[in-house]
Amino acid sequence: DALPIWIRLNGESFDAAREEAARMDHEMEHVTSSNATNRALIADAVCIYLDQKKGRAPKTIAQYRLTLDEFVESLGSKIHFLDEITVEVLRSHQQFMVARGHAGKTIDTRLNITSFLLKKNGIALRVPRDERPVVEEEPAVPYSDAEIKKLFAVMDEEDLLRYKFFLGSGCRRREVTFATWNDIDFDKRTYHVCGKRDVGFSPKSHESRIVPMPDSLIALLR
Repeated sequence: DALPIWIRLNGESFDAAREEAARMDHEMEHVTSSNATNRALIADAVCIYLDQKKGRAPKTIAQYRLTLDEFVESLGSKIHFLDEITVEVLRSHQQFMVARGHAGKTIDTRLNITSFLLKKNGIALRVPRDERPVVEEEPAVPYSDAEIKKLFAVMDEEDLLRYKFFLGSGCRRREVTFATWNDIDFDKRTYHVCGKRDVGFSPKSHESRIVPMPDSLIALLR
């Protein structure tokens, strides 16, 4: 029996991009150009890349599509092939986004996604980290006890369970949405986040993990 939980969570695609960016920084340190040429059309590469991501969450795919469409738009009519892309081209793309008034966090995320596309095609190019916008994370402000009581007061029993599961586990929206009773170990007080191919769900980075659950949530689920 699945727990039909749906909670809106902002920043999911940004978190995924930041995780991948950290790996790329480690793998491509000091790399500034590609060693091979690639005469593939950029538009074709974008279509193939998006098709490879079709198993991701719809919101993530939409973010990738919006980002890469904007990248192609920024190239104009002079650049059509992957091997024509240089660091200067990526710098120009960054300035294109600045001119559009995008926030630093948005620009950083979209530069990361563009780099993922290039990396998939064997092109190790990125705007150097020290030239990219500084992303200042705003500290999360927790709800007060009074606010939480007001929030829970207007919920029915099912909604209350959904929110308390989400808050108690600290899991992402889709991880909560696809939770099942079989994933919960009441004795060990844990939730096993694992992929479910039949419904098209896989955890971030395709890794399952064990999440500890507070006693209060376990008691509620019993």
